[in-house]
Parts: sequence; structure tokens; C-alpha cells
Amino acid sequence: MFNIKQDNGITTKKEQVYTIIKNRILSGIYKHGNRILEDNIANELNVSKSPIREALKELSGEGFVVIVPNKGVFVKKLTKQDIIEILDFRTLIEKYSIKKIIENASDDSLNELSEIYEKMKKVHADNDTNKYARIDAQFHDTIYRLSGNMLMYKMAVNIFYLFQPFRVFSLNSKKRFEESLIEHKEIVDGLYSRNFQKTWAIAKTHLHLASIEVINFLERSESDSDNSINYPSY
Repeated sequence: MFNIKQDNGITTKKEQVYTIIKNRILSGIYKHGNRILEDNIANELNVSKSPIREALKELSGEGFVVIVPNKGVFVKKLTKQDIIEILDFRTLIEKYSIKKIIENASDDSLNELSEIYEKMKKVHADNDTNKYARIDAQFHDTIYRLSGNMLMYKMAVNIFYLFQPFRVFSLNSKKRFEESLIEHKEIVDGLYSRNFQKTWAIAKTHLHLASIEVINFLERSESDSDNSINYPSY
């Protein structure tokens, strides 16, 4: 049995339960559309249902789960339209962030993106698409953070967390996997050169091609008889 413990009174049980459930959603352990059973979590973590319900209420407010009266709590299942809207929003945020980075970020700040790119290059050489997708998320999260707009950054990260299980599907083809690495390098180079038009053109193409792969995947999934999706293990 896993025991939740107070962390010197700083972290509450609710916060710890919240973190555990959220991480399981993001990692694909709790798959989209699946029911979350409070009894199972309470037994596993050795906590009462009260912090679990508080955590699920917060996760519902953030869009990670859906609470259905008299039926239970379910991990939010994204539709093709949801994905399209997330990707549209991501395009707006990325353009804004690139503009702000070019205007305000120091080269020292950009070194952080270079370091992340080097990690991407390594896992790309290992042909590990799951790990690559995680580092890809880190790369883009860093772009949003380096914009300097923390309110936007927090909003963007919460929304794009919902998209995380789908990232690996944008790398389904070997050609797309190869292109992705090149595009990330060109984005880093464009930011260092402070060339907004060039950097945004690359980033826009990168987002567009990734979107096509994900939407194509969803359309194939919807045509399956059981309409099921096998999410990767993160």
C-alpha cells in the first residue's frame, strides 16, 4: 500500500493526491474516457475520500476530468474538434511567445532551449519517440515561459497538458520524426538570429505538420469499430 505523508505540513494530502492523479492522466496510466474510481485510489494511497474529491474537483475545473452526476468521474476524452481548437490556440500562443523572446530574451536564456534540443537529438538517435515527445513538450513549454508572460504561460501549460498523450502520434512516420528534429534546430537558430519572420515561418510549418498527423490519427481511430485509442506509456 502507498501511503500519503504530510510534508512538514507544507503539502496537504489533497495537493499530493492531486499531483498523483494529474501525473497519471498525463502519463496515460489513466486513459482518456476511463472512469476514475475513488475507492481504488483511497485504498491504494491510504487516504479518505475527502482529499480525493477535492483533488478531482480541482482537476475538473482545469479540464482534466469530467464529473458526471450519479455516474462518476471520467478522464476527459478529447474529440477531434477539441484537438483542432487546442492546436489553433497553440499556434496563437507560439507566435506571441516567439515575438516576445526575440524582443526581450537574452542569449543566456536561449541556451536553455539549445540544451533541450541536444536532449532531443540524443533520444532521436535512439529512435525513442515516447521520450522524444516528452522532451518536445519541454521545448515548447520553455518557449512559452521565456516569453515572460507568466499568466499566459500557466494557462498554456494547463491546456497543452491535455494534448500530451497525442504528441507521440505526430511522430508516427519516420519522415515526420526526421523533419521534427530539423525544425526544432531551425527554431533555435532563428531565435538566436532574432529573425521573427524566419523563426515563425518554421514554427508555423512545424505546428501545421504535427497537427495534420494528429488529426489523421484521430480520424483513423474514429473509423475503428471499437473507436478505441491505444495511448503510449510515458
